[in-house]
Amino acid sequence: MNDGKMGATERLARFAVETADEALPSSALAAAHTSLIDGFGVALAGFDEPAAAIARTYVAQCAGAPEAAVIGMAQAIPAAAAAFANGIAAHAHDFDDTQMSASPDRIYGLLTHPTPSALAATYAAAQLAGAGGRQMLAAFAIALETSCRLCDAVDPFHYVRGFHTTGTIAVFGATAGAGRLLGLDVRQMRHAFGIAASMSAGLRTAFGTMTKPLHAGRAAENGIVAARLALAGFDGRDDVFENPRGFFKVTGASYDAGNAELLDDPLWGYGRAGDAGFDANRLLDGLGERFLLVSPGLSIKPYPSVVLSHPSMDAMLALVTEHDVQPDEVQEIELHGGPSVLNVKYHRPQTGTEGKFSVEFCLVCILLLRRALLSDFNDDFVRSPQVQELIARVKPIRDAAIESAGFAGITSRIVLRLRDGRRLERASGAYRGSPANPLDSGSLDGKFLGCAETVLSSARAKHALDMLKKLENIADVREMSGHFVRD
Repeated sequence: MNDGKMGATERLARFAVETADEALPSSALAAAHTSLIDGFGVALAGFDEPAAAIARTYVAQCAGAPEAAVIGMAQAIPAAAAAFANGIAAHAHDFDDTQMSASPDRIYGLLTHPTPSALAATYAAAQLAGAGGRQMLAAFAIALETSCRLCDAVDPFHYVRGFHTTGTIAVFGATAGAGRLLGLDVRQMRHAFGIAASMSAGLRTAFGTMTKPLHAGRAAENGIVAARLALAGFDGRDDVFENPRGFFKVTGASYDAGNAELLDDPLWGYGRAGDAGFDANRLLDGLGERFLLVSPGLSIKPYPSVVLSHPSMDAMLALVTEHDVQPDEVQEIELHGGPSVLNVKYHRPQTGTEGKFSVEFCLVCILLLRRALLSDFNDDFVRSPQVQELIARVKPIRDAAIESAGFAGITSRIVLRLRDGRRLERASGAYRGSPANPLDSGSLDGKFLGCAETVLSSARAKHALDMLKKLENIADVREMSGHFVRD
């Protein structure tokens, strides 16, 4: 299947398998460690969400070997099932980290939530393998970087046509991290990527439903399955990324419906039509030396909502606190922005989950409460007459200057028109949690504890945080599971 040249699949497989733990830059390990701690926190916070509860009921019905733990529970279940349940919980609140766009020509939303599937898969695989904390952290960093590289490289058409990369592409990161821990060699890892490509799935139309976190759970589960199948000798395309009818070409390339080759040979003509579906240089340049998880980096969320809303929320919070604006003073809220911000899915949300994907609700939440906590995204609050009446006062306005920044621009400008005639304005800047304005250690710890204390006592949450900070000193990650069990 391979012509002897080192193609993209071979390069990624070697990166996943042959990169020594000690060869990973300290900056990459530090970034991964931050996301890992954040990931455990948001998984605990998601434990009681309906999607996570249903997932646990489902996996409890799947009998099998006690291989790995579900975060929040004591009993061990099959590794793939644990990865599935943990991936869903970690994405249930949409409070997990986000990959930053590397350049303006990449649609911001194209990039991914890399941690839920990478963490769920590597945690399960590390337990299965009896790996130590340092091994798990290194595999997690490899998994993150694999997902980030692939998301940065795929043609933005992948996202435009409706694919959700947290499902479709994060499966490869999960496969890389799990395969590394389970001891795959380069040949097996290439096959594992080929297997994973045929299990890649996720549609953006699911946003606002339980199926969105399902994408992360399935990506994690399928990463374990692909790695274990390849280890057992199951094969797949070993050139699935660069193949002319491979993953990128099928899911990323754009096609001209009038192309003669397509018309003459509709079955295979697409393999010769359009573009490659990805940028090989973005995927492979500096692989193993320059890490996207470091620069441009990952965004750690201060609010449990779509990251596209965060710059606007910061700007609104600054306005209402600096001018002590009361909700009954507001006549109209102008939201100036580009399509990335203005086209967030729900403009008149009716549930807490829909509120996470509504910039209008997020702005109103800040106006009313001067905060946006997990507990604020609930059905009763979103549907309340006061919230719905204020949402109707939010006026989205296309802003040419903001649009000119390119697809990566998620900045906005908030204008409050008050009943007394005043006009208050604030442009968003580098939003909190982004690499340009990172959360400080106190805020990161506070986020973890706030999430963990929905399941654990305050004392146990603090102990869990301390343990995760010392992850590299843990000889066997199976020792960790008991520290996350609900009180």
